Amino acid sequence: FSLSLEDFKRMSSVLSGNDLNLWIYKSTITGDNVAAAICQIVDHRVVYVFRWGHVYNYKDYGLENSPMTFVADQLCQEYSDRGFKILYLGTSSVEGVLDENLSHFKESLGALRTTIESMTLKSLH
Repeated sequence: FSLSLEDFKRMSSVLSGNDLNLWIYKSTITGDNVAAAICQIVDHRVVYVFRWGHVYNYKDYGLENSPMTFVADQLCQEYSDRGFKILYLGTSSVEGVLDENLSHFKESLGALRTTIESMTLKSLH
C-alpha cells in the first residue's frame, strides 16, 4: 500500500460504520498478512479496487509470484459471483505518466487498457 500502517488504521477507524460500501480483503500465509485490497462498491455493476498491495518480501514466504495475483483472482471470483460486471483496477499512471510495470501487471491479470479523462482542481481556495 501507499499508506503507512498507522495511516491505514486511522483511515479504517474513520471509515468504519459509514455508507461507503468498503470491503477489505487480505491474504495470509502462516498467519502473516502478505497482500490486501480495499474495494468500494460504486453501484450495482462496478467495484473499484481503491488500494491494494503486497509485502515486499513475499519471496521469503516461498512465493515465486506476487500474492496480488491470487488476491486479484479471488476478487474477480467474489464479485462475479455477486453479479458485478466491472472490477475497476484504478489508474496505472502517476502524475499523468504511465507506469509501464503496473500496467503490464494489470494486463497480465486479464485487464483491458482504457483511457479515462479526469479533471483535477489545482486549488480549492
